Amino acid sequence: MINLEEFECSLNNNNDKNTFEVSSETSFLFDDDLQKRINQFKQKTVLSGNEFTQEELIAFIKKHYGKEGMQRYKVAQLVMEKHKLNSSKDMLLALACNKKSKIILATAGAGKTTMLQLDLEVSKIIDLVSGTNRLKSDVIPEVNIKLPRILYFNYNKHNTKPIIDKHTAMVHHINQYITPKIDDDIESITVHAFCKRWLTVYKDLLKLEKIEVLKEEDKSKVWDSIIVPRWKKYYGDGEPIKATLLNDLYLYKESAMLEWDSFFETSKFIDSELKPEFAKACIEKYIAIKKAMRLMDFVDFIKEMIFLLNNNEEVRNTICNRYSLIIADEAQDFTALMNALLLAMQNPNTKIIAVGDTDQTIYSFQGASPDTILSLSELLEDCEVLGLDTNYRCPKNIIKAAKSILDHNVLRFDKNIVGIKENGKINLKSYSDDIEKISILKRILSNMSEQELNNTVIGYRNNDSSIIVAEELFYADIPFRVTEGQRPFMNDIFRKLLNILQALDLKEDTTYLKFLWQVLPISKTLWLQILDDNAKKRISHIEDLQFDAYQLPASFYSVFQSLLGVASKMESAPLCYYIDTIVKYFHLYYFDFVYSDKSNFAQKTGKEEFYLERAVKFFNRDILFKNALMDVSRARTSISTGVTLSTIHALKGLEFNNVIAIDMNESIFPNYTKIEQMYPIHTALEEKESENRLCYVLLTRAKETLTILYQQSDPSVFLQMMRDTISTNTKDATSNETPVLTLNGAGNSLQSKMAFINRMLS
Repeated sequence: MINLEEFECSLNNNNDKNTFEVSSETSFLFDDDLQKRINQFKQKTVLSGNEFTQEELIAFIKKHYGKEGMQRYKVAQLVMEKHKLNSSKDMLLALACNKKSKIILATAGAGKTTMLQLDLEVSKIIDLVSGTNRLKSDVIPEVNIKLPRILYFNYNKHNTKPIIDKHTAMVHHINQYITPKIDDDIESITVHAFCKRWLTVYKDLLKLEKIEVLKEEDKSKVWDSIIVPRWKKYYGDGEPIKATLLNDLYLYKESAMLEWDSFFETSKFIDSELKPEFAKACIEKYIAIKKAMRLMDFVDFIKEMIFLLNNNEEVRNTICNRYSLIIADEAQDFTALMNALLLAMQNPNTKIIAVGDTDQTIYSFQGASPDTILSLSELLEDCEVLGLDTNYRCPKNIIKAAKSILDHNVLRFDKNIVGIKENGKINLKSYSDDIEKISILKRILSNMSEQELNNTVIGYRNNDSSIIVAEELFYADIPFRVTEGQRPFMNDIFRKLLNILQALDLKEDTTYLKFLWQVLPISKTLWLQILDDNAKKRISHIEDLQFDAYQLPASFYSVFQSLLGVASKMESAPLCYYIDTIVKYFHLYYFDFVYSDKSNFAQKTGKEEFYLERAVKFFNRDILFKNALMDVSRARTSISTGVTLSTIHALKGLEFNNVIAIDMNESIFPNYTKIEQMYPIHTALEEKESENRLCYVLLTRAKETLTILYQQSDPSVFLQMMRDTISTNTKDATSNETPVLTLNGAGNSLQSKMAFINRMLS
């Protein structure tokens, strides 16, 4: 046992009386002066222990953090030793820092979560043996409830319990070696849940009968009531947009705290293709309705909480003095509005730690931006910015390749990334078309063991990339799981054809018979009326339906008889014998009609032909329909084993032995040309840098092997950026020869990007 009293800790309380008051109307996301933003990043010092020798590190801690810093340093060494963790200099410096606020920029694979848990242990140990008890939970004896003094903000609600579990396990382990023992109390919660809870406590002060959340179904109704009349005013005829699109735009604008002019220049708004005056009218009306109905959403929770803290000193003191330490995890994903809450919670007795990596800011579509951490570093009191720059996950050559992408970003902190693992394997493979791409994938995966498949991910930029891959892996009987993307046979076109076939197979199930209008020369309204009238006569079987009361074209009877012929074959004939008939009528009476209407804003996506082609491939097989149904059921059943298929956005925080990056094609990822054409110059730069960060996140999931697949005629500019770093020890995925990397046009794209940046900086 080690007696912690021997450390003789005597911590000096920070009695700084200054507080920072932040307005909920302040914008932290955009600065109109691009050069100023770039300079702010470049001028910000990021301290890393890796810059020092061990002796220099100790001297620095003594000079800048004093006695308390050295106490933290010694406790950190002890704790890391007992957890059998490598005492890296960058982590030791981050743990020793005793500033009132600190921002820790943790590179991919740096052990961010572990570092935070270690910081909690170090802080609790020093707090306990010093006798200050600032971090010890308060207990209400009457109800035996503990009130933690440590507030741990999680960006994702799914992480709240795992954080508590990890902290409990690590505290239990360290308590085996120390006396007295530390407790395992922390409050792990999302920002929204935190705000809702305190608003409920103070609802009377806010003159609210209760904190009533606007339910999703009610939200859609409110938006629809707003959209429909304004759509007619601004667009005239045509199908109005979906409520979800405007709701996403509203959440983005409010979360990023943007003024209207700045909002209209964002990629989020430009991609919507809406008229500014229409969007503004709808969003302002939505806010007014919520206020009139005294209803709230997630944005309102944070806004009201900030208002409460900034306008009631008693409430502010009660809430803020309640916590001695506040942690913001995944701070790179925090929006400007979330940052405003953190700043509003500053007080002399509370320390704030924000941990994240601006190089992994990939949720810009939700309002996140590298600028938010930059602003936080300038507005938090007595703030130090430290770097965890040791990547324990990736081999050195993969880190080098990933960093070569980031080197083209100018809106980022100047920090190093260090690898400790020896070089891994980087495989490049080009293909001419999707058929060859699938062939390469199947060849790679078929040579893997079950364990290797479970430790492999196929990563892609867009959901659509998963469609062909998932379906072809299903046909090849290679186990897979889709984390994010489209599961096989789930798109709308496939479901329509399946419903039609089930109607003909079951023959009297009205659940499916109602879909037959899609293969008949008849309107949906009339077909449903026919079914309803027949049901009143207790007629439901497809062969017994009566049509005498209706004036139907001759073509209807001809097509209907043809469909009855298909229905009679389905139990004994393979699908390939009759699917052409179904597809012909589907094209003629539904598909061509619906998807040729270009004014149909809500339904037209441009992908329907592709979906139909994939559906026909599935149904045009030499199997019975009942067996096809079994295949559909099997494909839609989620499994927990096999190769993982995922978008890059869903991969953050995960790691795999093998990463296969597919569709690394310029027209897909990053498509700089399209970005330059679509957006204003500042927005285009932000979009390009966002794509670069996405690529960095994808590559840094790899623990051993990175395989990149790209179309030979359309190589991504990323390959050009990585060219120098992957030219050595890089093998073709299917041969022993070093590949010759031919990047048609990629060099020009890179030159275009650099010229683009230079134009903005000149």
